Amino acid sequence: MVKNNKGIVLVLALIVTLVLSILSVSFYMQNINESKLARRSIDSMRAFWLAEAGIAQATKNNTPSNASGYVADTNHTYNAFVTPVSGTNYYTVASTGTVTLPSGESLSRTITVTVEVQYLPASNFQRAIETTADAIITRGANVHIIPSDPEDPNGPRVNSDFSFSQLFGMSKEEMRAIADHLYTSSNFDPNNVNGITWVDVDSGSTLNVTGESTGSGILIVNGDVKFAGTVLFEGIIYVIGKLTATGTFDQYGSLLVESTLELDPVISGAATINYDADAITEALSGMISGNAPVSWTE
Repeated sequence: MVKNNKGIVLVLALIVTLVLSILSVSFYMQNINESKLARRSIDSMRAFWLAEAGIAQATKNNTPSNASGYVADTNHTYNAFVTPVSGTNYYTVASTGTVTLPSGESLSRTITVTVEVQYLPASNFQRAIETTADAIITRGANVHIIPSDPEDPNGPRVNSDFSFSQLFGMSKEEMRAIADHLYTSSNFDPNNVNGITWVDVDSGSTLNVTGESTGSGILIVNGDVKFAGTVLFEGIIYVIGKLTATGTFDQYGSLLVESTLELDPVISGAATINYDADAITEALSGMISGNAPVSWTE
């Protein structure tokens, strides 16, 4: 009997050992699988945020454009592709974020966003003349501001609180950076003014525009300017300083003067300032104020 009991105990011990071993292996495999699932979930989330990074890069400028790159290292990449929607102001941006695992396997997630490009509204410019100064001095019988009544929604307005960024949807620095023509007072060409023209006037001096000149678009003069010749301009003139016009000065669009001087601009001679919504719209054509997402899918 003693021998038989010892045999039974040994068999039971082996069975218990086997069961414990099986349980240990099961727990171990379960932990490995859960660890893999956890890592895969983390990598999937990383791929998602990489795709979001691609969307952010593709839409960081006013007009969406293709973008690619990586975050942290080349195992964490994004690729965003932009497709214009024909005949509309909409763009489709499809961005894929990819995480490459140590095993060489890759995990990707794709996000698709539709973005509407918003153009700068011509309604930002509503006056024939608008100035931050306290007064507009007109000299001579041949000065015409159309409409001339300050109470008219399109008439002249003095002591205004307009700001460059509110009008153009960007800072002065940003506008200067995208200008089609960038001049100083020494190399300004009055016969090559179209699109966006930016002129930096030398400190302490005045930009003198003489002779005959014709221009269009958006002209920004950073400093004092004097128009003493025969000028025809269609669009928006924005002066950051003092404006003087003593020659034959005809403008169709909107004239804005940002100045701290008390009495300016000075307009004399034969001058006609016409508020012209069509000229303003043409000057702003292509000017984009930004973009906004209108749909999002994964």
